[in-house]
Amino acid sequence: INKRGHAVRQMPTFADESNYSLSFTAVDLYAFYGGALSADDTVLLTGLSTDELQRHAQTFALVTTMFQRDAGQDVAAADPISRVFSIQNIRAGAVADWRKNTYPPGCVANLVCAAIPGGTFYDVEPVLLAYVNHRGHARRVLASA
Repeated sequence: INKRGHAVRQMPTFADESNYSLSFTAVDLYAFYGGALSADDTVLLTGLSTDELQRHAQTFALVTTMFQRDAGQDVAAADPISRVFSIQNIRAGAVADWRKNTYPPGCVANLVCAAIPGGTFYDVEPVLLAYVNHRGHARRVLASA
């Protein structure tokens, strides 16, 4: 209840509004970081543009690329990282066996990204997924062999 006596609903969180939620963040100025951290699991994206707006756009582009690759809709073959984040795995809450809050700030994994050769600033792909499993072992998934 605010100071005028009106009921104010608490800001919804991804975790409260779903069975399982996964968010990706590049910690840019255009996305509310608290929203990303409200998910059950949050993945930190690195290796993207230093320009805030471009980095925000690249976050969306990267997730789209991973979904398209896993679904066989991208020219590039599905890479092992994209398979980790398949829609089927996300819906089942079976993305990875990672330890919570291992990567700052409050993330379960670090996903290193890179520009797709010959593409625009918007064309990025996953390169390396790093996380620590529940037993404390560091795990790395490479996009290519």
